[in-house]
Amino acid sequence: MPVNNTDYVWKYHYNRGLEPFKYSWDGRTETAVKNCKNGTDDGKWCTLVIQLNGWKIPDDYPFKVSY
Repeated sequence: MPVNNTDYVWKYHYNRGLEPFKYSWDGRTETAVKNCKNGTDDGKWCTLVIQLNGWKIPDDYPFKVSY
């Protein structure tokens, strides 16, 4: 099935270039944070949490990050 802008599950990806995982996302920050913390889809939602925080790792990020 080709991806197009009428496919609601792809609406955050269509013609956007490289984006974090947003397939079937409901657009709510709370959903992304909950899915990240729960490990839903092997942590794919966690990059979206960083994007929603202005590409900065939030203080309450559920995984240890060191750099």
